[in-house]
Amino acid sequence: MTEFSVLTSSQNPRLKAAQKLRDRRSRERQQRIIIDGLREIRAALSASVEIDELFCNEEWIEREEVASVCAAAQRAGGSIFALPAHLFEKIEYGSRGQGLVATAATPERPLHAFTPRERSGEHDFFAVVDRLEKPGNLGAILRTADAAGAGGLIATDGATDLFNPNAIRSSLGSVFQLPAAVAAADDVVEWLTARNTTILAARVDAATPISAVDLRRPVAIVLGSESAGLGDAWRRKCVTPVTLPMRGSVDSLNVSAAAAAMFYEVVRQRLT
Repeated sequence: MTEFSVLTSSQNPRLKAAQKLRDRRSRERQQRIIIDGLREIRAALSASVEIDELFCNEEWIEREEVASVCAAAQRAGGSIFALPAHLFEKIEYGSRGQGLVATAATPERPLHAFTPRERSGEHDFFAVVDRLEKPGNLGAILRTADAAGAGGLIATDGATDLFNPNAIRSSLGSVFQLPAAVAAADDVVEWLTARNTTILAARVDAATPISAVDLRRPVAIVLGSESAGLGDAWRRKCVTPVTLPMRGSVDSLNVSAAAAAMFYEVVRQRLT
C-alpha cells in the first residue's frame, strides 16, 4: 500500500516551492520541473525521469488509476503527498480533473548523449526546432514528431524551453518518450552534417516545395520561431530551404501545423 503524508497548509515549503516551478527562472534555480496529469506523469516514470514529489488531490487518491501512479512513483523513490481539494487547486494548472501533479529533477538532454530512435529499414529522420518560444507549439511538434516516427527532436539555443509545463502537457508526455537534445545551432549543424543528413529549413520564401525532395534518405526538418524565423546557422550552403504550397490567401501556417504537414510528407514518401 502506498504511504503518503498529508499537507494542510498553503504555507507548506514543499507546496510553495512546487508552485514556483511554473516560472522558468525558478525551474532553472531549483533544477526541477513540474508535470501535470496522469498520462504525462506515467510517461515520465516510464522514461525513468526522477520524480521527487507527487501531489495528489485527496479526493482522488483511492482511484485505481491514481493509486497505481502513486505506487509507481513511490517505488522509484518519490514522496507522495495528499492535499485537500482547495490546496490542490493552487498547484495544478487549470481544472484538468486528473488529481495529480509531480515535480522532478530536470532531465539532462545534451547532444553528446543523444541516442536517436531507430526504425528498421529506414534512414534517420529528425525534427529540429530553432528559437521556438511558444510552449504550446513546441509540445504539439513533439507529439507529431513522435507520431510520425521521427528518431528524435533537437532544440537549439536558449529560447526553447523543452520542459515548460505547457510544452509537457501539449506533448501529452511525448517530451519524455521521444529522444531529445538541446544544443547550440552551430553544433547541431555540424552533428547532422557528420551523419550525412540532408538538412531542410522550413521557410515561407523558399522556392523548393518539400514534396520535391527525396525524404527517404537521412533528413532533418528545421522549423523556427513564427516571429523571428530561423537563425543564421540555418543559412549555410549545406542547408536547403523548403516550403509548403500556399494556395489560398494566407502566406504561412502556424509552425506546429507546418511541422505536421512536413513530417507526414516524410511518412508518405517512406510508405510508398
